Amino acid sequence: MFWRVIFARAFMVAFICAIGFAVIAVLIGENNIDWFDSAGISMIRGMESPGLTGVMKFFTFIGAGHPVSIITVFIGCALYFPLKYRWELVFFVGVVSGSALLNVVLKLLFHRARPTLNRIVEANGFSYPSGHSMAAFTLYGVLCYLLWKNIKNVIGRVALIAAASIIILTIGISRIYLGVHYPSDVIGGYLASCAWLAACIGFFENFRKNLPFSGHLVLQQRRFDGYSFMKYIFERNEVTEIAILLAEGVSYERQLSFDPYLHHYDHRSSRNVHGRLLTRK
Repeated sequence: MFWRVIFARAFMVAFICAIGFAVIAVLIGENNIDWFDSAGISMIRGMESPGLTGVMKFFTFIGAGHPVSIITVFIGCALYFPLKYRWELVFFVGVVSGSALLNVVLKLLFHRARPTLNRIVEANGFSYPSGHSMAAFTLYGVLCYLLWKNIKNVIGRVALIAAASIIILTIGISRIYLGVHYPSDVIGGYLASCAWLAACIGFFENFRKNLPFSGHLVLQQRRFDGYSFMKYIFERNEVTEIAILLAEGVSYERQLSFDPYLHHYDHRSSRNVHGRLLTRK
């Protein structure tokens, strides 16, 4: 089934990113990545100007702390109230908070000191991996995942990925520009966050196939015609794609589970209507 493919690919991405993170950590420990950090810092700091400094300070400001907390609360409220995505809300909060905790643990584990030369702003704590990079990648990455299935046209999806990528990259570059992180810190933060996010998506996709979550409809002893049922679904924003497959008088007594990736209804029952498993009264 398609969810198994998603599960396998997610964990493959997580594994590759975890290996990349570990390789950078080994290179840092053996002082074999200093040339890369020096070249990256020279290139980025070579673009320094008053106007660009203001831009970089803005992006570093929105990359962590109170702005991220406000954005997280706003997205959580949007998921819970208008969209009724309760399980997605649990997933979102778990991914974001778990990434923050993971960053703290990794910083304590590696104890890498921050750069000390030519700092434009001050920062405390250890350097590897970058907390801003991890927070940005996790927040905007999980947001892309949650919004992807609700955006149907290619232009919208490309715009979503492009906007998230620009924000994530700019926040990471801002930490190097402001002198509080090495380039390897930022790349390591991206890899750690990508590994965490991919693993969480894999678990969530595997978990939700049997979940009575927001995309699952429980219609007990209700009778709808095709139009009313379609209207009911879209008003509740329960699913994003649905085919007109109901005839007049179809009644549902058991839970229908809609998988937007498989584009079919599925549950432990019997009748097949236009290739979709349904229970009819």
